[in-house]
Amino acid sequence: MSLTKAVLTSPDENPFGKPVYVRGVLYLDDVPEDDSANDAGDSSVDKPGDADNEEPENGGGNNDADLPPEREEAPSEYENDGNTATIGYGELKTLGAESRYEEIKMLNGTKLHEAGFRGEGMRVAVIDAGFMNADRVSAFDSLRLLGTHNVVFPGKSVFVGDDHGTKVLSCLAADIPGVMVGTAPKASYLLLKSEDSDSEYPVEEDYWTAAVEYADSAGVDVISSSLGYFAFDTDELSYDQDALDGRTAMISRAANLAADKGILVFCSAGNEGSGDWEKITFPSDAGGIFTVGAIDEDKKKSGFSSVGFTADGRVKPDAVALGTSSCVIGPDGNVRYANGTSFATPILAGMGVCLWQSLPWLNNREMIELLHRSSSQYKHPDTELGYGIPDFYKAYKKERKNGVRSK
Repeated sequence: MSLTKAVLTSPDENPFGKPVYVRGVLYLDDVPEDDSANDAGDSSVDKPGDADNEEPENGGGNNDADLPPEREEAPSEYENDGNTATIGYGELKTLGAESRYEEIKMLNGTKLHEAGFRGEGMRVAVIDAGFMNADRVSAFDSLRLLGTHNVVFPGKSVFVGDDHGTKVLSCLAADIPGVMVGTAPKASYLLLKSEDSDSEYPVEEDYWTAAVEYADSAGVDVISSSLGYFAFDTDELSYDQDALDGRTAMISRAANLAADKGILVFCSAGNEGSGDWEKITFPSDAGGIFTVGAIDEDKKKSGFSSVGFTADGRVKPDAVALGTSSCVIGPDGNVRYANGTSFATPILAGMGVCLWQSLPWLNNREMIELLHRSSSQYKHPDTELGYGIPDFYKAYKKERKNGVRSK
């Protein structure tokens, strides 16, 4: 299937009229002031956690939890004083700019961006539960959209219903200099809905597999997925931990096949670290993919972040990124904080996109090995942080130097 046929966005997937902008901000009459209302009836989305222990509630589906609404919000009007640098995630002292700079700095990604690698020419599929208002929010005005596809409700828009994917996408693709810049703002994106937010059954593994097949047919380089499963609405259908071997769950086998096709897959570890399950979720046990856990600003494991190893003793998670008080943009266009491996994953995945852009001769498995070797505890991986925090500029310099030597 050709790229054009696979990802062409149909008019009915953009059902909204012309948006209204005021000083660079999109104002929506139909978006509630507190988007936590959208999560209230969603059985598959991890609900807001306690601000003190930072732990989202247990469950499958989306691996995120918004912080309580009393946390400081970003200014509702985005302004640029004319002195913002080309990459403006740290020039203006708004909530988004300062926090975003720290998230990328933690991975030593700012230098990679400054070297000109921001994802241009790379094709990324984001597989999620929905991207509410992502076609209306001004943070995505410059989004390079390859197309959309709704696996759960074919023919229906991905831009209505669930907003989890909107927040995830903002970590990757937001591009408002001085307010919030994602980790791969120049990449091209394919937005795929595979999560049915109203229930939790094994059919969602089929949906996710179909989304991966669609992404492969579109020729994507990278998949970022912040979905995970282990418990279903019918208890007898749920998994036990012996199945965490990368070969038992259908969704994990599908992830393995994607890796075999050469796709670099980033997957959230899950938010079960303080629950009864505690372990990583499916498909993050798959071999050949990169599983991402969450840490806080002190570089300690977030309490909720799921732990490894796999049932057959492989290191998982592969690495970690900031997942406590991550900076995201919601469906109302405002910058806010959120918790979850759901956000650590795209933050790290976006830097992976930029790194692969800079090192196009590597394949997906070589990229994973390079990230392992460039992480903070490569020689002593553990069940909480895996190989630790990747240093993306170190990885870039190391491989560039090796490349020169090989020539």
